[in-house]
Amino acid sequence: MNTGQTVTLPERDDMLARLTAVIDVPHTVRGFYPLLLEHAGQAKTPEGVALMFLLAVGDYATTQPVASQRTLYIALPLMVAAIVDDGDARAATLAVIAAAQQ
Repeated sequence: MNTGQTVTLPERDDMLARLTAVIDVPHTVRGFYPLLLEHAGQAKTPEGVALMFLLAVGDYATTQPVASQRTLYIALPLMVAAIVDDGDARAATLAVIAAAQQ
């Protein structure tokens, strides 16, 4: 599913502020968010944003208990909503994430 649409992710400080508004737990802020912040300010397709999240969860999950992994997966829609302002791009991103989780 390629929508042909691109979104520009927030710049680093803005992106971090938006993400910490969703989950502000030290190990998430120090361990997970840096994996996402590498992409701050970049233009991506909704599919690229979904892949960014899924790969970051996969990388982070290797260092965390299963309960923390589940928390991240549950919070993904809120995190996507926090950094993807366009409603159509947000819906497309979430659709890709949902398809990957099946």
